[in-house]
Amino acid sequence: MVDFKELSDGLADVRRLLRTPVMVLVALGLMTLSLSAPTAQAALGYEPDGSTPSISLAGELPHGVAIDQADERIYVTMLSTNISAGAPGQIIQMESTGVPTLSSPFVFGTDGFPMGVAVNPMTHGIYAAQFIASTPFGPKGTSKILQFSAGGTSGTEFATSNNPGKGVQIATDSSGNVYFPSDATKAVQVFNSAGALQNTISCTGCTGGAFSSPASVAVDGAGNVYVVDVGNDRVVKFTHSGSTYSFASVLQSGLGAAAVGVDLSDNSVYVGDISGGGYHVVAYNSAGSQFDDFANGLIATPSQGIAAAGQIAVNKTTDKLYVSEPNSNTLLVFARVTINPPTASTLAASSVGQVSAKLNATVNAKSHAVIACRFEYIDATGFEANGYTNATDVSCPTLPNGSASTPISSTLTGLSPARTYHYQIVATNNAGTTEGSDTTFTTLPTTPSTVTTQVPSAVSDTAATLVGKVNPHGGSVTNCHFEYGVGLSYSLSAACPTAVGVVSTDVAESKAVAGLSASTTYHYQLVVTSNAGTVISNDSEFTTPTPPPVVTPATPPATTPAPPAAPPPVSSPPPTAPKPLKCKKGFRKKKVHGKLKCVKVKRHRQR
Repeated sequence: MVDFKELSDGLADVRRLLRTPVMVLVALGLMTLSLSAPTAQAALGYEPDGSTPSISLAGELPHGVAIDQADERIYVTMLSTNISAGAPGQIIQMESTGVPTLSSPFVFGTDGFPMGVAVNPMTHGIYAAQFIASTPFGPKGTSKILQFSAGGTSGTEFATSNNPGKGVQIATDSSGNVYFPSDATKAVQVFNSAGALQNTISCTGCTGGAFSSPASVAVDGAGNVYVVDVGNDRVVKFTHSGSTYSFASVLQSGLGAAAVGVDLSDNSVYVGDISGGGYHVVAYNSAGSQFDDFANGLIATPSQGIAAAGQIAVNKTTDKLYVSEPNSNTLLVFARVTINPPTASTLAASSVGQVSAKLNATVNAKSHAVIACRFEYIDATGFEANGYTNATDVSCPTLPNGSASTPISSTLTGLSPARTYHYQIVATNNAGTTEGSDTTFTTLPTTPSTVTTQVPSAVSDTAATLVGKVNPHGGSVTNCHFEYGVGLSYSLSAACPTAVGVVSTDVAESKAVAGLSASTTYHYQLVVTSNAGTVISNDSEFTTPTPPPVVTPATPPATTPAPPAAPPPVSSPPPTAPKPLKCKKGFRKKKVHGKLKCVKVKRHRQR
């Protein structure tokens, strides 16, 4: 069994698009003008390919992806043809249309579990990096790179250094050198096309320290090397001059990097990230500026862990981007297209009170990450003068993602009573900003709470349950408690157990209190403080009952103890019968003094 156990949000220059109102709406209730608004500029990004969004693959756990940029053939490693049986893997070779070639698949021996794949641009040969599986019987497979011709004929192989359970994706440069991310050496090993080790790229001078677990590597057309260091959750860029590789920058950090690929047509870089409950791809231009974040909600987190995360390759002729998808054993295809900002709809406000209101909206990210989301609000006087120019911003509690409309809500406080406010939702992605419709609400007038006490319940000699109700009339309650005590001193206090929200209905309160004295009259009242002031209820009273008398059981009269019973008589053993007398030879039985004895027989001599 294969073991994979080991296997933000930068917002730049977000513009506020100012809108001048056509008219000012003054309302005593809630009003919604419309649920749509024009969007801002579009931009280039990626969407699922319209003709072939996915390609089914033969085998299990696709990982490495590579493109022969000369003939546009696609290569995908399949870790195994049958994981449960421990069967070896294979490489699928496809035409650019996704149809397997006649030479496909390229097969492996018993312990052949291919993960990384790359194409030699000089010879069009194929390099496949082998995975070391962890099994109950020890590691299966060895760390090495196998070579195949473009026709699938196996060639020589050479050793690499890696640890069991570590997935890799390899790369080649324009000279045919092979780049292998080694978890064992904490570096990237650089081999020539014949398999001789030429160089080692370490990260001793990198921001954030040395490599922890390099796992995926890509080389752009300028020779720049990008390395995914999953152990430190970052993507590191190195420049290349002659035989020297120098740390240049950290392209990405803290976003769950698992894969990296490049488009040789413009040296754009693509990082596969696992975050937010799924897999998505962040696109950067050659200068390192993000221009898209796509596939949100389309690709699930790999069930086998980050070591099995899908890898990325780009066709420089068509700009199509390919991502291996291990959960469904498919190759996903994305086309570079014009993308648009998210859609955003402002909805009617809810829980509108005297000084607070809940703003509501929906945002559809359309599978492109929303990098900023906020509500803007302003009172009617300010809106009439300058629209949303001087509006107050309230950030969305979370950034919406995925491909469906996501509900967004934020609660405003500190508003003025009996005042009309305008608000809208504003959402931004890499393509631009969308504003939702202008919507209004009017806060309620200042009204003190209505507070009453009721007959207590469960009154005993030491405890009682205090009962009351509160109607805040849409006010914001900051304190609610019962006061009680002997007489009108109200020396004791107990907080209300039920929170009083921004409502205009009665909220029932009941609080059990203990430690009372028996046969005592108590007074209690309910005290509520809101933005409209403090209100004290009517006084109520109750008397604890007298406890029932304690009945002590009577002591029974003393009695004379009975004399001890006599012990039972000791019985004598029954008489035993005398043993019969037996005499030896030469003796005979004879009574002597009344007792039977043995006496010697006398013999008489003959004369």
